[in-house]
Amino acid sequence: MSTILGTPPAEPGPARKPRRGDAERILAGELLDAFRASAQTHTEFMARLHGMVVNDVLAVETVALDADGRIFRQWHVAAGAAEICNLSTEEVTVTASGPASGPPTGGVGVSVVPAGAIRIVNLGSRQMTIYGTATDRVSFQVVTRGGILGSTIGAIDGGAP
Repeated sequence: MSTILGTPPAEPGPARKPRRGDAERILAGELLDAFRASAQTHTEFMARLHGMVVNDVLAVETVALDADGRIFRQWHVAAGAAEICNLSTEEVTVTASGPASGPPTGGVGVSVVPAGAIRIVNLGSRQMTIYGTATDRVSFQVVTRGGILGSTIGAIDGGAP
């Protein structure tokens, strides 16, 4: 058995002075742990500093799509995920990009939410556009943390999506 650094665990007995190579490996491991912790909390810190975000929440809204059949939102910090509740009878398309003349049919950052469904869409972007039919309604909650990958929460009426 060995430690996380690949060295055998210390034997009981008198303490020995670590060799130079052991000390460098221990320091490298501690620096790696500190770097990982920093990377994991960086988005949260940026959200607090730039966006005045409380509890990781960027937006909670129920909206009707405009005459062009879309709604666009943008934030000062990256949005991790959005919970989209499609209140319409038609599917809606969610993108992690700005508005375009029409909804994309596929590609990176594009998700389709079926009619009457609730879905978590991971964004990783400072903007989001929802496309559908003009005047259809959607509810959404956007947070700085990512959601469950490809998660479908269910249908609005509580049945199967």
